[in-house]
Amino acid sequence: MMISTEKTGTTGTPAAGRRLAGLERATHLLWWIVGFITSLIAFRFCLLMFGANQGNAFVDLILSLSQPFVAPFLSMFGSPAAGRSLLELPDIVAVVTYLLIGVGLDRLLRVLLAPSDPTGRAYRPTH
Repeated sequence: MMISTEKTGTTGTPAAGRRLAGLERATHLLWWIVGFITSLIAFRFCLLMFGANQGNAFVDLILSLSQPFVAPFLSMFGSPAAGRSLLELPDIVAVVTYLLIGVGLDRLLRVLLAPSDPTGRAYRPTH
């Protein structure tokens, strides 16, 4: 759901419309970043689970890019292995954590950047 920036609740001022447009850009950027990070971690999870060859350049790239995002979670649980397959459970915790952080930041952006809107339209999520 996109919020129209032409008319903003009861005020309808151009400044409020610009503020709403800036808020929308900020939340879209936030969710793009969160989506990129969580997709990278999910891809890592699948590669490790299916026992992908870690000597492969592409697999190594994905594992290297995702490492900083999963590093804080790696010591939480064990990661059961069977042959070359590795079930890295901390990856799942990392994805959930980054999604929750994204929701929190989205709400914070809406509280801080949205213009006064007695109808509450500015505080509704766009996705």
